[in-house]
Amino acid sequence: MNVLLGMFVIMLEPILLTGTAASVAQGIGKLICSLPRK
Repeated sequence: MNVLLGMFVIMLEPILLTGTAASVAQGIGKLICSLPRK
């Protein structure tokens, strides 16, 4: 049971990491766009 759970986590981890990285990058992009342009 634990082996299956471990494999499931290993499969999902890259998806979660890339999703988090994408949302962080999107948030930074929105922040930069919302800053007043000099």
